[in-house]
Amino acid sequence: MPKKKSSRTSSRPVRTPVVRSPLRTGGRAIGDLQVPFRAFLEAEADAVGADAPEADAVAVAGTEVDGIEAPDDWMSPGDVEARLMESLGWLLLSQGEDVAPSSATYFTAAELQGLLGEVLPAVAEANDLDLPELREEVASSWASYLEFLGESGSWRGEDEELADCLDVVAADAPGELGGDVLDALAVAVSGVTLEEELAALAAVPVVAAATAEEDLAPEARRAADRAVLVGWIVEQVTGATVEAGMVGGLSALASAVLGRPMSTGELQATVGPDQPEAMSAALDLVSRLTAGGVLSADEPWTAPAGLGPAIAASVRVFFTDDEEPAAEG
Repeated sequence: MPKKKSSRTSSRPVRTPVVRSPLRTGGRAIGDLQVPFRAFLEAEADAVGADAPEADAVAVAGTEVDGIEAPDDWMSPGDVEARLMESLGWLLLSQGEDVAPSSATYFTAAELQGLLGEVLPAVAEANDLDLPELREEVASSWASYLEFLGESGSWRGEDEELADCLDVVAADAPGELGGDVLDALAVAVSGVTLEEELAALAAVPVVAAATAEEDLAPEARRAADRAVLVGWIVEQVTGATVEAGMVGGLSALASAVLGRPMSTGELQATVGPDQPEAMSAALDLVSRLTAGGVLSADEPWTAPAGLGPAIAASVRVFFTDDEEPAAEG
């Protein structure tokens, strides 16, 4: 369940420079889906309260799930619903189009990037709100709504388009990378063969320099080489001078493995607008990853499929309690 922020960014309707009400506009667009969406949120909240350790993308106040410690306050289903409708209203009003009832069943990743990267900064400035907190609340609410659209069969687009939208909001929703994305990474690298991984690892300079003279069996070679690369990647990420830059670099790594490589524009949307220090740190981290042979030098930043297991293990280090991520098969 998305976490509740300070009173400055509570889910109350805020003043906006537009004439029509964002909350009413968003509510009209959701229309008939409002009742089942509210039921979805309440069922999710009940499931978390009844069986907290098994909730994959939601933490419970005062507990720790998948290595992410949860604060004490969380957005209620009503808060999530209100924030979703209001932010949907901001998006639709910014587009200046007529709103059809019950039409909120398809969005593009570009639209959500525009909401988080352009619309919200304007709303925050006009209403003296804390932008990072507002982005987290909105992204968390949208993550819940997109999941609802997918699970209920209401989504009108392709599955890949829904996944792209979820990736956009996951960059700002608390805890999202600790759940769905890690699961997706595990699936994405499950088909990498021993031979494919060995060849890709051997092509990385830092790996070749560290283990070239060791005479090892193939499985042992893979484990040793992967451990070297995981250690190197973790060192590069932790060397980022700004936390948002670290998150940006991790997002670039994960996106490369998931087959949706990022470019500079998408990295900027992940880091957030008007954050030059964070963007500089993210670009510096990506530059070091490209120089090391992990990401491609050209945009969008791709990665060899054989490096997927090591990259996935590196990302997992920052979102779980695994002590030896590189030792997995």
